[in-house]
Amino acid sequence: MNERLKRLARTVLPRSIVASLQARRHVPAHDPELELLPALARGRTFVDVGANRGTWTLPASRLFAEVHAFEPVASMAEILRRAAPSNVTVHELALSDHEGTGRFAVPIYQGRAITTRATLESDVNVGFDDETVHDVRLARLDSLGLRDIDVVKIDVEGHEGAAIEGARETIDRERPTLVVEIEERHHAGQSEAIIERLTSRDYLCCYPIEGRIEHFRPGSIDALQPSELVTMPGHPKASLYINNFFFVPAERGHEIEAMERILADRRR
Repeated sequence: MNERLKRLARTVLPRSIVASLQARRHVPAHDPELELLPALARGRTFVDVGANRGTWTLPASRLFAEVHAFEPVASMAEILRRAAPSNVTVHELALSDHEGTGRFAVPIYQGRAITTRATLESDVNVGFDDETVHDVRLARLDSLGLRDIDVVKIDVEGHEGAAIEGARETIDRERPTLVVEIEERHHAGQSEAIIERLTSRDYLCCYPIEGRIEHFRPGSIDALQPSELVTMPGHPKASLYINNFFFVPAERGHEIEAMERILADRRR
């Protein structure tokens, strides 16, 4: 949309509609893991760590009574705040393993800020032209005292280990299902340690692939994330590149069965 049309849209359309359109810019048209969210919803609370423009927040708001979305960049948080329904609380925070401030880098690719790759980690976005840097507030999820949590989704571009460590008490108390983006390209050799940290707490790790649910096998991360399938912005995620993992409490293994039923229905 060119600048003239953008100005016209802001003049003619209600602010809520403009904000909703802004929230959907650059959001992937299809996020296959989202299809499985109904299998995890028990009608209580969804926590979105790394909410960005609301790819998960907005669908979750229709399935859960309450949604807490964490987006540290002020401009992005404001867009999401305007677009979200009343059961969504937007926190202008980055979740980590400590309190304070952090350096939040947004990479630039072909002249465009790629907010979905923004990160607190250094040297994880190779191949980008430049970056813009924001000072953001850091907090631990444990410090917020959220209750009745069904699902925590974490997508923080390499900062997953710290976000999980800062949520240790919450995870132990609430036993939520976790949806975590874990990529070996961010920190080589550390992905399986993050997975083991959760499975050792009686969680089952699985992922969707080719219309079915597979359980994670230790030692398989390189096979699930071949370097030749890593994509740049504007290119669709390869269906055989697995970077989103579901961690289901062992006592709720029926959620895995529910995800399998959703995928089976999609195949019919």
